[in-house]
Amino acid sequence: MGEESAGAPTSSTDPRKPSLIAFDMDYTLWPFHADTNPYPPLRLDKDGKIRDRMNAVFAPYPGVGDFLEELHEQGTNLALVSRTEAPPVGKDMIRYLNWTRFFKYQEIYPGKKTTHFHKIRKDSGVEFKDMLFFDDEYRNIRDISALGVTCFYVEEPMSRSLLNKAKIDQLTTLCCNSQSTGSNGPCKITETATKCSKKSNPCEPAKLSAFDELILDGLDRYAVIGELLFQFERRVFTCVVPKCQRFYGYAVRNIDQLIAREDSGLDRAEFRCNLSKLNNKLRPFGYLPYFHSELSCAIINEYGVLARSASEIRAMSTRLENTPFLRRLICATIPSNLLSDVLVLFDCLLYLCDGGKVFCY
Repeated sequence: MGEESAGAPTSSTDPRKPSLIAFDMDYTLWPFHADTNPYPPLRLDKDGKIRDRMNAVFAPYPGVGDFLEELHEQGTNLALVSRTEAPPVGKDMIRYLNWTRFFKYQEIYPGKKTTHFHKIRKDSGVEFKDMLFFDDEYRNIRDISALGVTCFYVEEPMSRSLLNKAKIDQLTTLCCNSQSTGSNGPCKITETATKCSKKSNPCEPAKLSAFDELILDGLDRYAVIGELLFQFERRVFTCVVPKCQRFYGYAVRNIDQLIAREDSGLDRAEFRCNLSKLNNKLRPFGYLPYFHSELSCAIINEYGVLARSASEIRAMSTRLENTPFLRRLICATIPSNLLSDVLVLFDCLLYLCDGGKVFCY
């Protein structure tokens, strides 16, 4: 964990380039969780492949080793930051991949990642503002952004092109900085709640046709949209954690916390696998897990849901179960800067309904 002492850090001559780049491991450098997917111990076989006790093969995303080597040769300070519950597995992967030489700082242990970054700053002498961090979990992006680190949320396999987006000429425009948001957090997510607020969008929503007003029949159009997104969240929970009956206090944005509370490690692994499969199925609709889950939660909190009993909603759903009407309602109500993303959520809901009812109780 950062055993090699840092001395003075190598500062970049280009102020747009970070002095230190830190990477999460799971689903950032490789497509699995070190603490749930492999059956340890890992081993490096003669064919050069890394296998676990069950002979399953584990490998990084394609091309990751190549750009890490390039960064190393350029003299870039690199760090590993992981909160995995299985540090030995993560370290074995790094060792067998021959990546230990790349990472001068390795903070691999459970706990909040702010602890990891304070240790890196102490060892390296690099200030938070001069660091760049890649991670696939929004909770880590949120926590580390608050330190002043420029964070880049990984929503696709880590690659050289993704690195380049964040790293050199486009760093100040694609990774949010203090000039654009007042913090180093990811712009699109941190502004979500403000953008969907009715108060911040004082313009009157577009008028509905007489036919659509008849369908709405006095219901709060905002509450109907909030209810739609609530229904989306219910479907996600049903797909991911079918054994759980009560989700009070949880939303899709923190579904990982619900998974973590399961006593059985096998259940946790199954639920994480379910979540990964579901996210992959929704991606063709434009679904970005952490952004759209934040958006859904923000809109539900702002717009509310239908304040009726389940039996009342079932009764009124006969007229509301009208997909073209619901799409027109969304288009007439949601602010233009969020419309396309709310339609993504609506399309995902329809997919999860699989031809069945939208309003399900």
